[in-house]
Amino acid sequence: MKNSKPLLLAVGILLCLAAVACSAGADAPTLKIAGIPDQNSSEIARRYEVLTTYLSSELGVEVEFVPTVNYAATVIGFKQ
Repeated sequence: MKNSKPLLLAVGILLCLAAVACSAGADAPTLKIAGIPDQNSSEIARRYEVLTTYLSSELGVEVEFVPTVNYAATVIGFKQ
C-alpha cells in the first residue's frame, strides 16, 4: 500500500495534464488585424489575406482581418 501512493499521484498528475492539453485548443487566441479602407476594399482584403496567412503560419495562432469603415470604430472595437 505504501508503494501505491506515488503511483496514484503520478497517474493523477498525468490525467490533469491530459485534461489541460485537450482543452488548450478551445481557448486559442485570435490575433485580429484591422484595415481602414482608403482604396478599393476588395484589394485591401486581398493584401491582408497574404499578411494574415503569413502571420498565422509564423506565429502558430489564428489571424483574422477585420475590415472597418473608420479609425474610431476600429479603436472602439478592439478596446472591447
